[in-house]
Amino acid sequence: MRECLDRIREYTNADRIRFETSRLVQDAVIRNLQTLAGSSQRLSSEIKGTEPQIPCANLRGFAT
Repeated sequence: MRECLDRIREYTNADRIRFETSRLVQDAVIRNLQTLAGSSQRLSSEIKGTEPQIPCANLRGFAT
């Protein structure tokens, strides 16, 4: 999950315009968001409970 976040940061350099103007960057970011969402659904309840500020349930629909 950390790797997905790192890649998203790398691809966008926190630059919204770069994301908005490049289909390649959009595809890469979206793919990593899907992977991140899918990974979050496989975490145990115990692990999810250690980070209550992360809305794992809200990510579920993004993984499909």
